[in-house]
Amino acid sequence: MDVIWSGAAKADFYEGVLWLDARNPEAADRFERDVQKSVAILSLYPGLGRPTTTEGVRVFSLPKWHRRITYQDLGNFILITNLRDTRQEPRD
Repeated sequence: MDVIWSGAAKADFYEGVLWLDARNPEAADRFERDVQKSVAILSLYPGLGRPTTTEGVRVFSLPKWHRRITYQDLGNFILITNLRDTRQEPRD
């Protein structure tokens, strides 16, 4: 199944990569690889994530990185809506 990243999700991802890269380039590479692997798995098994209270929206956790992928299975593709740092305050 195809995967589409929202602009906000792309920004979340690149922000995480850049932040890590400035401190530890090897960790940034691992983070990027782990997120990409997780998204690839979700594209094959979109039901893996935990359902949320919003119909059709699921979350998949990456506890090693304190991140949560929020996504929707829209039939022909998965829409990644954000990649939250779970240590941050929730957004409005």
